[in-house]
Amino acid sequence: MDRYAKAIVGAGVKMISIAEPSTVMLAPKKFPVMVVDNLNKIFKDLNCWKCVHICGDTTKIYTYILEAPVDAFSFDQIMDMEKVIEIFPKDKVVIGNIDPVYILGKGSVEEVKDVVCDLSKNMRTYNNFLMGFGCSCTNDTPIKNLEAVSKWGRKN
Repeated sequence: MDRYAKAIVGAGVKMISIAEPSTVMLAPKKFPVMVVDNLNKIFKDLNCWKCVHICGDTTKIYTYILEAPVDAFSFDQIMDMEKVIEIFPKDKVVIGNIDPVYILGKGSVEEVKDVVCDLSKNMRTYNNFLMGFGCSCTNDTPIKNLEAVSKWGRKN
């Protein structure tokens, strides 16, 4: 993976994001060895923006997450972004956390608008917040819902 990462950065990639979907199943003390050490290997000497998405409730691994060599963390939709961002250094970007299944995938445009506006309002005072999905959206997500995120995210 580290050879691949170096190759794509060398080809011009400006950001690498790694998904760790099963991390929360680890015992918290395993996180540094099984995840942070590997992120260090992959991200070492890369001149790009580095991001990690962690699925699920990551409350028990907060302190270990902060040891990871990344610029940004993307959090699952079940996390309370206001609580999450309070513990993160201001030089780390916190990304999240619109529900990709029930809001984006199955919700109405009005529901998407309400969620986007609420999240934007609640996070307005944080300069290190970036609105995003709690995970990857499904392949059948309605385009109109994705357009609503873009439209209402920019207005707020």
